[in-house]
Amino acid sequence: MKIAKYILALGLAATALFACKKQEESTTLSDSFEGKLVILTPTFVEAGDVLQITPGGVSPLTDDVDFGYFWTVSPVATQRDTVRHIGDPAEKDGTLTFAVPDTLCSLTFTCSAFAKGYYNKSGSAHTTIVSDESLTDNEIAITDGGIFKDDRDGNEYIYNHIGGQDWLCSNLVYGEDGMSYEDCDAVRDMFGVFYTWEEASTACPAGWHLPTLDEWKSLCGGSFAGKAGSLMVDARFNGEKLWEYWPEVKITNETLFTALPAGYGTRDLVGSTFTGFGSYAAFWTADVYDAEQAVYVYLNERTPDVMAASADKTHFMAPVRCVR
Repeated sequence: MKIAKYILALGLAATALFACKKQEESTTLSDSFEGKLVILTPTFVEAGDVLQITPGGVSPLTDDVDFGYFWTVSPVATQRDTVRHIGDPAEKDGTLTFAVPDTLCSLTFTCSAFAKGYYNKSGSAHTTIVSDESLTDNEIAITDGGIFKDDRDGNEYIYNHIGGQDWLCSNLVYGEDGMSYEDCDAVRDMFGVFYTWEEASTACPAGWHLPTLDEWKSLCGGSFAGKAGSLMVDARFNGEKLWEYWPEVKITNETLFTALPAGYGTRDLVGSTFTGFGSYAAFWTADVYDAEQAVYVYLNERTPDVMAASADKTHFMAPVRCVR
């Protein structure tokens, strides 16, 4: 009996091993998708926006391989959402339709391509949800000024009398020219419009103008040395400090200029690139350096001085403050 049981046990083990090997052989992954899976999402979105995101950039090794896509959205939708199954018609291209929830957070969209016998290939993109409550601790006091209404579009700006002139205390948002940060209108009113110098030269409303370098110095009390913190406001964006703490820079906003680190942009034939968000604030001046470049002033989170530099008139983009 013991021998019979032993033989039976061996037989069952062999059968199980054979079944496992057969299953492993049937699910062997040997191929990889060609290319890189690419998905494009806006940098900033608002609650209630409906996004339609289509994946692309990958393909199987041969045209006769059918493949699908599934998505996850962290942290709000971590369950797999298969938007194209194996065998679906061609018009099912894997597009995800996503309604942005009413919460301030960053979303990670991850899409994966899958096919029988293939390793999955994934790609990710990030989006930040914003609202009217995203920008905090940036209230502007009116000590010697008022509110100016731009008749061109109805936008209103607080201004204060600083250094002998009236200065707008937020970035211009007039939109006939220029573009929002990362081309996202969701943050247009927060960070203003980014203009090339040629656009900035005519962007200010009637009675106001683009400030000269000397007017910027007057704003700072006659010198740029050690004055960066007097222009910066210690604001928060979705709860996070915009200007990183740096011991040499004392952020006081004593001028009430209320500068935010929205960075700067560059525009070329391919598109636009934005740099320095959270680290730099750049503003055009009316001064030119030469036939191709104009002067801008900028603030750096780690530098106590206001700085000046020059950049291409037609490619570099910066916000605008108007003065009168």
